[in-house]
Amino acid sequence: TLSASRAPDGSYSATPATILDDGIYNAQAEQSDSATNTGSSGVTTFTIDRIAPTPTITEPAGGATLTTAAATVAGGAGTADGDSTTITIRIHAGAAAIGAPVQTFATTRLGDGSFSAVSPALDNGIYTAVVSQTDAAGNVGQSGTATFTVAAPVIDQTAPIVTLTDPASGA
Repeated sequence: TLSASRAPDGSYSATPATILDDGIYNAQAEQSDSATNTGSSGVTTFTIDRIAPTPTITEPAGGATLTTAAATVAGGAGTADGDSTTITIRIHAGAAAIGAPVQTFATTRLGDGSFSAVSPALDNGIYTAVVSQTDAAGNVGQSGTATFTVAAPVIDQTAPIVTLTDPASGA
């Protein structure tokens, strides 16, 4: 139970002495007048949620070398009430997830918490993947990183240049 004094504009506000734990709460205001009449507001339910989901990457394994240009990014994600089913995947060029990603795409978390998506084609090189997931309270959880190498075979699509030297033209 909290007590509050009326502000000059007629509003009230109260702050608990200690921080409320994560959970679902009900709030109701009551006011009494000098004739001992008491009025009550309706009950308002609210949730406190400071805990972000905790997505993880299981594929590609850190240090993996892929022989295809497209990377499969898979892992697990939060399944608590309010955790989004959308998983955002960012792939950065290089051995760290810094700067702007070269690819950003999304996939859907399944009911068991797993997710998997295939990236658009990547050039040969070193990349770092990171995934994130939000919840209804706006908390954002981010995975650790997975650094991998794309070493896809390069397909030669250039035709050879052929020159005819004998017989000479017009001979």
